[in-house]
Amino acid sequence: MQDFRTCVEQLFLDTKQLQQKSFTSQDPTLPASDELQINFMFSCQPVFLEWISVPDSPQPEFLRRVDQPSTEKLIRINLQQLLTARRTIRRKLKCLPVRASVRRELSEFAVNKAWDVVESTPVEHNTVYLHFRMLMIHKHVFDESHATNSMEEDEEYLVPAVESSIESLESKRLTEAGTCSICLEDLVCGGEGVLMPCSHIFHGDCIKKWLRTSHYCPICRFEMPTS
Repeated sequence: MQDFRTCVEQLFLDTKQLQQKSFTSQDPTLPASDELQINFMFSCQPVFLEWISVPDSPQPEFLRRVDQPSTEKLIRINLQQLLTARRTIRRKLKCLPVRASVRRELSEFAVNKAWDVVESTPVEHNTVYLHFRMLMIHKHVFDESHATNSMEEDEEYLVPAVESSIESLESKRLTEAGTCSICLEDLVCGGEGVLMPCSHIFHGDCIKKWLRTSHYCPICRFEMPTS
């Protein structure tokens, strides 16, 4: 993206607060079985740190931090399925805002932890629960040389996204409150927002109206298809 001097992504997995437990489940929503059930809960919160390069300064200037609502995914398997769980977990974690290489590392880590818990689980317990919390840090450094756009750049910016890409955006139920960066109104916990491919979330009406004018994300300038 031409407006970024650098764009860095870092994933932090909170291993210190990794919740893991085994128990005899009384939850009626779980299948009734004597076979050991393993529940993986993955929580990923995107955080965007925005900086701007300053002329004649070796260090960029911090602009703001934007916290997005967490995305959660629950994966349930049995002990036999744990043998081939890495591929299953990688596939089901596509809903999280992380790269494929990160999903591979995460699935490997999760399965290894699951085996550790399973091996120490009392025989009378039929359920294992593991909760993995992640923080996905996106550090964007804007190049100030692009801050003063020419008329040609303005015209390029005002090219709308193709309608099919707008309609294909996924809705997401919010598990945390936030702020829509377009209208500056609240994103209500329990309500719905629309998720951009860059992981930013907005009110559905706001982002669709925006993209029918400009194909850029209003926060990070991720480019949507134009044709």
